[in-house]
Amino acid sequence: MVKPLVFIFLSAFAFSLFAVQPDSCSSPMRRFCFKEGDSFISFGSGLYGLVNAVPRKHAVLQDFKSVGVPPLFFRYEKAISDYIGLGGTVFFHLPAFMWNKTVDVYNNETWTYEPVVYAEKYSGLSLALLGRMNFHFATTRNRDTYIGLGAGYEFYMMNFQSDDPLATSRVPNRPLPFSGELIFGYRNYFSDNTAFYAEIGYGKMLLNIGLTIALGS
Repeated sequence: MVKPLVFIFLSAFAFSLFAVQPDSCSSPMRRFCFKEGDSFISFGSGLYGLVNAVPRKHAVLQDFKSVGVPPLFFRYEKAISDYIGLGGTVFFHLPAFMWNKTVDVYNNETWTYEPVVYAEKYSGLSLALLGRMNFHFATTRNRDTYIGLGAGYEFYMMNFQSDDPLATSRVPNRPLPFSGELIFGYRNYFSDNTAFYAEIGYGKMLLNIGLTIALGS
């Protein structure tokens, strides 16, 4: 799933950079694409942060792959000034990760340890509602960069399955039902009110890509 998403991201990013901007975006009346009073909605997906799914202390993973539903989210933002936007994010994900684990098992017949491969899987549900504040800078008529900081509540449930008869049930270490994010984002408008955007950083997803629609004042 990683390679197709990266290809889509790079293609859309290149298209947005070289796309012919509409006349309204170049109008002298529109100096900035982010200004006080404007509202924005965003839809997107991306690459999920595996730190929320698989413990760092797990044994070496083989044939690791993601087989779940890609993460989906909806975001709203309101510009309270020409530089700061406040809003929130609704995030939904059905993660599922599979891998093989090799364990040396003692064979009573041969009196030796032999490698045995066991299939394991993490799957579950992640649903989050996060507040977000974005600081916008270097904004032009059709390009917008920003840094975002968010925090909120996350309902997170995972189920572990293993073919290893000695494996015990475990869940990711999540003592508190909270989630946070710190990201760097970029928007590029390719029509009067629609932009391609991308975000990278720490949080629900390592890479977010999608569309932003400007609703105006």
